[in-house]
Amino acid sequence: MSPSIQTALENLRVLVVDDSRTLRKVLIRELTGLGILNFTEAENGVECIEKLRDGQFDLVLLDMEMPELDGLGTLEVIKSSPELRDLSVIVIAGSDQVEKVVRCIEMGAEDYLSKPFNATLLAARIRSCAEKQSLKNIERSYLSQLEHEKKQLQLEQMKSDKLLLNILPRPIAERLKREEINISGDYPNVTVLFSDLVGFTQMASSTTAAELVTLLNDLFTRFDKRSGPLDLKKLKRLGMPIWPLAVYLSQEAITPK
Repeated sequence: MSPSIQTALENLRVLVVDDSRTLRKVLIRELTGLGILNFTEAENGVECIEKLRDGQFDLVLLDMEMPELDGLGTLEVIKSSPELRDLSVIVIAGSDQVEKVVRCIEMGAEDYLSKPFNATLLAARIRSCAEKQSLKNIERSYLSQLEHEKKQLQLEQMKSDKLLLNILPRPIAERLKREEINISGDYPNVTVLFSDLVGFTQMASSTTAAELVTLLNDLFTRFDKRSGPLDLKKLKRLGMPIWPLAVYLSQEAITPK
């Protein structure tokens, strides 16, 4: 037996359902021999459904003939429940219950065993179920990872969109997102002002840092105060403090109609 199947058997959570205490003990003995240590007992279908709703299981060994709620009725409840329908069920039935077994398989039972059951067949059925459960767990893990990556991509996309909108007007950003190569617009009533300080490099070399920052702060503050009433939008301040350059654009260019 491969290590992966053995691990799957050890992790398999089994519910043994039979009104015969003797048969339950026999089944549990066989399960223990396969390395399964996580099992629970139920005496009838009603108790089975209660335990399934209260706990987590991977496999149900379900007897057909039981009081209160027989195996067929129990399986109907399991397969009609959204929380339980994916649960693996192996039904155990007498040789005279072929029609019930067929009905159980049609309803979604994983497999069946005839009474008195063969230990070798039981072991084969359990191993097969453990292998399928292992594959299901791998699939769930893979889907969970994909969902996590999808959410991360969505989060990064939101960050990227927010950053893009902080830099560019929405119409331009939307065109960039559509992968347009040549993006241009015609705004006849727009004026662009580029301002520069002539001789700034020479002045900076002979001025203290504190004096230079004070001067620049005063200049940019004056620009900002004048641009407000004129409905101008400051786009960029480049190179401060070495190469100050401010770009102003009228609001019409920022939010074109």
